[in-house]
Amino acid sequence: MTPTKPLLETLRLADGGRVVCNVQMPDGAVRQSVIESSFFEEFQAPAMANRAGQTSTNRQLRIVQDNIGYLEAEAEKLWQQGQMQLVIR
Repeated sequence: MTPTKPLLETLRLADGGRVVCNVQMPDGAVRQSVIESSFFEEFQAPAMANRAGQTSTNRQLRIVQDNIGYLEAEAEKLWQQGQMQLVIR
């Protein structure tokens, strides 16, 4: 089996401030994951906290890249639980 791996070239902004990204699962299947906007809120500076949805796309990409290990572990955990939709909050 292969490890869980987000396919960063598929990372894109979706409705409602969510970010979507395809993830290759250990069984080889590729599933779409959704990273909720709430995931990015903890990375905002306090001055930005009151302006919801103000995290730029480039900043979101950097946050995803910096936290790739966490995102892989969360996707793996959801896969192990049998979840068909991967939603990371």
